[in-house]
Amino acid sequence: MSTKTRKHVEDDASHDDPYTPVSSVQNLEKDALLRMESPDPMVTEGVAMYAVAAREGVMTLVEDGYQFEATVVLYLSEDAEYALERFFRRGLESAPRACIAAEEQLAEAGPGARSRDHLLSNHPEVGDE
Repeated sequence: MSTKTRKHVEDDASHDDPYTPVSSVQNLEKDALLRMESPDPMVTEGVAMYAVAAREGVMTLVEDGYQFEATVVLYLSEDAEYALERFFRRGLESAPRACIAAEEQLAEAGPGARSRDHLLSNHPEVGDE
């Protein structure tokens, strides 16, 4: 991992962004993970990340004021040290339950994100090599 400074990713949406949450954060249990897309087997370069929580909200494209419903999914690395937020316009079922992310996309996981590390055990991919 790089030694460059990374922002903290929390699950409280306190950082400035065009996403406005309209629901509380929901932990992703096994049944929700089964409804999500399977990971893309063709992408193998990067850090494996696993979905642990999601929240519904509204995304606003500032340049033109266009708004649409979106689901933000919080992904954690297997060691819960790094986090990634991804936004999906077609809801949770369109999001992959696991993904491979480039190192530069990752942020250091803050305490709120790390507190969900127990949810990693819900993933069939965790621990697979």
